[in-house]
Amino acid sequence: MTGSRDLRSVLRRVASGYRNIALTLLQALAMIAGAGLVSAVIVVPLWFAATRATPVYTAAILGLVAVAVFVSLIRRIRLQRTGIFLPILKTTARVLFIFAGLYAMIVLFARGLVVPAAALAIAGLVWLGYAASGGRTAHDADEAPQG
Repeated sequence: MTGSRDLRSVLRRVASGYRNIALTLLQALAMIAGAGLVSAVIVVPLWFAATRATPVYTAAILGLVAVAVFVSLIRRIRLQRTGIFLPILKTTARVLFIFAGLYAMIVLFARGLVVPAAALAIAGLVWLGYAASGGRTAHDADEAPQG
């Protein structure tokens, strides 16, 4: 009878192993289905707004980007707790100016206004070359934060 007990014990362990595998697979499938459901809840309204109400969607996205930039700016200022508000503000203004110029250039090209868009692109490239030169002038030295 010991052999049948050993056999039952082995079969019970094998069945337990397959049950664990099945539960793990079901758990993985449930997690994948949950992720798909959460993704659909987020993506479908965004897709619907982007295709049906394009101006509202564009305004909302630009507004969210502006809020994100503002929040990150405030967070950085609060973390620094020093007198670096003006340099951070200047950098933020430059970044926003670059994004506004790129957006304006894309809109002008999309509307077929090639000459103004090309002029804006050339002005942007000239500014980029100036900014990337790395040379500081006397005027730039006056703006440098004092340590």
